[in-house]
Amino acid sequence: MTPERRRFCTFGGCKLDIIDRWFPSSKQCRKCGQKNDRLTLRDRTFVCPNCGHTEPRDLHGSINLANAPQDKSSRVGSIRTDACGQVAADCLG
Repeated sequence: MTPERRRFCTFGGCKLDIIDRWFPSSKQCRKCGQKNDRLTLRDRTFVCPNCGHTEPRDLHGSINLANAPQDKSSRVGSIRTDACGQVAADCLG
């Protein structure tokens, strides 16, 4: 992560969650928690060997990243809100 991006989120009023690079977002089943170590980059569909959950790999990984446990992530900045509680800035545009 670049220092500029970190600074923008710290002072720009947005949040950025940094996830541990070794978190198995694409290989860990989001339904039962089983890790599929046999999944390769070539595989485009995640199939859980334990519960049979099937989902496109990129979608599966992105949902796992959004729900990553706090011990695997750190937060930079915070969401700035106005007096009515509306989000005042969004770092993703």
